[in-house]
Amino acid sequence: MILPAFYFFGLTAYPYGLLPVIVTSLALLVYLIVVKKRTLGVVLGILFAVSLGLRPQDFLSFAPLFLLGFFSLAKKQKLFALVCFTGSFLLWFVPLLIILGGLKQYVKAAVAFSTQDPVDPISLQFTMIHLQRIIKGLFLSFTISGAFILVLLKEYIEKINSKSRLTHLMKKKTVVVFLCWIIPSLFTNTLVRSDHAGYQMIYLSGLLVLIAYSIWTLLKRRRVLLMFVVVFLFSFNIWWFIRDRDPEMKNPYIQTSFHYSEIKKNDQQMSAKVAYIQRHLDSSNSIIITSAQQWRPLMYHLPEYQVYNLEGMFTSNNKYSHTIRVVENWNFIETRVAKLQFSIPKNVRMLLFADGEAVSKIDNASSRKIRLRANSSLVLVPVSPGQTIYYNNKHIIITTK
Repeated sequence: MILPAFYFFGLTAYPYGLLPVIVTSLALLVYLIVVKKRTLGVVLGILFAVSLGLRPQDFLSFAPLFLLGFFSLAKKQKLFALVCFTGSFLLWFVPLLIILGGLKQYVKAAVAFSTQDPVDPISLQFTMIHLQRIIKGLFLSFTISGAFILVLLKEYIEKINSKSRLTHLMKKKTVVVFLCWIIPSLFTNTLVRSDHAGYQMIYLSGLLVLIAYSIWTLLKRRRVLLMFVVVFLFSFNIWWFIRDRDPEMKNPYIQTSFHYSEIKKNDQQMSAKVAYIQRHLDSSNSIIITSAQQWRPLMYHLPEYQVYNLEGMFTSNNKYSHTIRVVENWNFIETRVAKLQFSIPKNVRMLLFADGEAVSKIDNASSRKIRLRANSSLVLVPVSPGQTIYYNNKHIIITTK
């Protein structure tokens, strides 16, 4: 129902699965160029252009890998890389400009995106918060397997003369490739935000490959132990993923979790809500109001209904609270309003709040909470055209005409 392979946060369709594939392919290509001395300038240019087309905002994370590979090429190969990059870049950039209506509209959209994207102010406090989230995320992602990186690093350092350890380590080309892969995106994630999968995929994929490399390097001469460790880690991580953390589904859905129990909970709750709405709600005289987390899945599965996302009901942050998103038949409009109020349109007789906790905010005696399976719920409120809703993240007041 929520398509967990595509719907991150239960919110929107992001091809996040492509990110680790693309960046791992780019890193492998740079490794072949830098360490194995392969002449792959053509492929490097094409792959870097594809990387930027997939996710332009990760330019600072992709660029160090590309530059490391580029400056390791011979002059002729550098020319091939530039020509192929330019051609491949224009293949996706020109059609994008045409769709948007020209370069001016593209710049306008890019500026709007950069100013509206949720970015915390850079400070020591926020950096420490992000670091805590990243450390927790690394443990949840790799559990005990990450220790092999530390063991390999310890062995490397012990074999090197104490006066030149760092210099000697940096001369290892494989180490430089991994640093250019992991550090830029990890640094960006520390300063910008640590809760969004797109900002994590690059350094997490690098750490995953580094863990595999560490295990192989440490245990390749002990094949039996190597097989045991691989089977153990594989089994442990499978268990870590499928273990049911909330069997009775009493806790709120954790939108940043990819664990199976959370995916299952979100899927069952969303399925129950969609099924109830389709059976009991008339699309001609009803409006569905929901949070940003559920807005896109609901509008996707219920195209005949009007689905509203009134952000001010769910956040007090002025950057988002005045945003209203409306969709019907997959036609989407986003606007910003001066006041947190909403007039009931003509012919509308019923409001459905897809977030069951909204019942505690609604100041209306006729509101009714509907309990569904998987511990999910909805709230129904009968209304009349012309009534006005005044709202914030704590209260929802529905006036009489």
